[in-house]
Amino acid sequence: MKSRLPLILGVCVLTLAACSWSKTPQNDTKNPDSAGDPAVVMEENGVAMSNGVMLTVEDGAMSRMDKDVTYANGTTVKVDGTVTLADGTVLVLPEGMMVTVDGELRLSDSYASIQDPAPIAESSAIYTAYSDAVAKDGKTKVLFFHAAWCPECKKADATLTSWFPSEDFTRSVYKVDYDTAKELKAKYGVIYQHTFVVVDGQGVKISSAQGPTEVELKALLK
Repeated sequence: MKSRLPLILGVCVLTLAACSWSKTPQNDTKNPDSAGDPAVVMEENGVAMSNGVMLTVEDGAMSRMDKDVTYANGTTVKVDGTVTLADGTVLVLPEGMMVTVDGELRLSDSYASIQDPAPIAESSAIYTAYSDAVAKDGKTKVLFFHAAWCPECKKADATLTSWFPSEDFTRSVYKVDYDTAKELKAKYGVIYQHTFVVVDGQGVKISSAQGPTEVELKALLK
């Protein structure tokens, strides 16, 4: 019996080794599939800046941003690119950056591959409320000194709302509260409501028009 014990042990070892070897290929066949799962990368939903234009990113599709948004953590993003983070930090969204629906600021995954359609690339003109962040944004713009009690201002406001966004204009219009913007009125010499002031990218006055007609107003926006 003693002489047969080593033989029996050897057979058991070989059997266990064979079973282990036969299972290995089955595990290997699963690796390619499991490794391939993370390869699919989808851009997060949110808003992104591309060529000076704010885009809404939703389920991988991009379109022009047409209204201000506020996310759950308190971060707000305006159509002019002004971002107010949850901690109170205010900035203009840099090129290639995005704000996710979680309110987080980061580099857009799709930035390198974004191909802007011609209509968007050619026109970044918008009509929205004025903020200090756009004062020196490097773009020529128009400031509209608007008073809520002024009938002509209300009419101009409705007209501008119907015009924008538009591919016909190259200058954005920012609505300024005539009654409260004392510093801006003093800076640009505005003494009446319904006044439009054209300023350069550094906030320096170029020209102004008080109570312009629609034709004259369109000329300011070209």
